[in-house]
Amino acid sequence: MMRDPVPPGPRPRRSHVARSVRAAGFAALVLAACAEYLGTSFSEIAPQEISGRPVQAGGRCGLEAVNGVASGGPWHVSRARPANLRGWAIDPVSMTNSDWLVVELNPVGGGRPFYAITWARGVRDDLVYAIGPGPGIAKAAFELTGTFQRVPAGSFDVTLIVQASAGLVACRTQRQLVVA
Repeated sequence: MMRDPVPPGPRPRRSHVARSVRAAGFAALVLAACAEYLGTSFSEIAPQEISGRPVQAGGRCGLEAVNGVASGGPWHVSRARPANLRGWAIDPVSMTNSDWLVVELNPVGGGRPFYAITWARGVRDDLVYAIGPGPGIAKAAFELTGTFQRVPAGSFDVTLIVQASAGLVACRTQRQLVVA
């Protein structure tokens, strides 16, 4: 006679820990699958935060380092490896800012731009002295680690876009990335 592997009666319940581990694994899988949408990869698809919305010039910003290197010339990045970009951006009129920042790469000589978004924003105390206090100073700094697999080789001008109180504001960094 064969016995059931589970004794009759109420089935044992999975522990909260087991369910949490399974949920965390599922969440990690979803985040990995959505990495491009979440902005870790530069893409021709504009993030929903700016898609179809007018962007006005006038922000103040700086792209200060790529992969930890501050440079006056163009930075070189590889399509094969992620790169870390650091800097700051703010609307100098309203001194406001958004929780997110979009990095826009515009091909030198024209062409379609590429976008990546970051929510890694933070305080830049030195900006209070440089441009004054305001509500946006608390999230003026940004950091983005992104991949360039979908970006063709070439030179790109870097523009930073934030949400200000009056709408989207863009700032040309006067810096270039060379993608190889």
